[in-house]
Amino acid sequence: MIRNGGAVLTLLLATALPASAQLDVARRSFIFLDTNLTIEVVSENAGALRVLRGEAGIVEVAGRAPGGFPAFALGGREGDNLQLTSIGAADADFVVIVPEDVRVKIRLPKSSKIETAGRPSATYKWSVGEDVRKDSPPSDAGAANRAAPSTSGMFLSHYSRAVPVSFSVPDANNLGNLEVRFDGSDFRLSTSRAVSMNPGRNDTIELRAVNPGLNAVISLPTDARDFKLVLSGKLALEVRGGEIGVYCDQLQRAADAPRVYSFSPAGELSCR
Repeated sequence: MIRNGGAVLTLLLATALPASAQLDVARRSFIFLDTNLTIEVVSENAGALRVLRGEAGIVEVAGRAPGGFPAFALGGREGDNLQLTSIGAADADFVVIVPEDVRVKIRLPKSSKIETAGRPSATYKWSVGEDVRKDSPPSDAGAANRAAPSTSGMFLSHYSRAVPVSFSVPDANNLGNLEVRFDGSDFRLSTSRAVSMNPGRNDTIELRAVNPGLNAVISLPTDARDFKLVLSGKLALEVRGGEIGVYCDQLQRAADAPRVYSFSPAGELSCR
């Protein structure tokens, strides 16, 4: 979650991976005023870790472990060791957001190597007994990080306690399916392909579906008050004062779930 900055967040697609079920995500925040942090992953199974840069004074962690559960702890002798673990899962995905000026070291499962996390972000993945790091390119490179897949879930590509004012998909015809769900207490974007996020402010988010067939789920808090979904330059859905308005014919409300809306592109958007 990146609250401040000068640029619009741009989500760039990476490799194609199969779509699947909704995520169960655990989250936690820690007050952190030190200048050094060691992130240690303890797991018997494969997984992925993405490290992003965020606001000063706080470390935020999100994790998922399909078929099990993730856990986080900040401690150690100097209080600068963040331990991530998963129990009972085939694999796990973690996202850690650290202050911009903190030096971050990474220790992955079954590895004696200690890595230093790159900027503006870095992604690590490991199999049982083996680790591979993929640093992000410079922010102006126009490319995305690759993240490790989960065999039974989608990627948690972005999350925030604050709801963005606008979420835009300029090339909506490249979407396979998009769902908008009103559930939970925060904002989440889950995608069937790995995406990377350039640092910026999160009041406006733009998702560029470069290749066809992207499936995505936008989860909004049940009490969301103001939000706009813009597809191919057209206002498709709006939340104003808590009231939901739908303006495109291709965006349909689920019959068995009145607070779930599904979009599947079919030619030119018909919006009023």
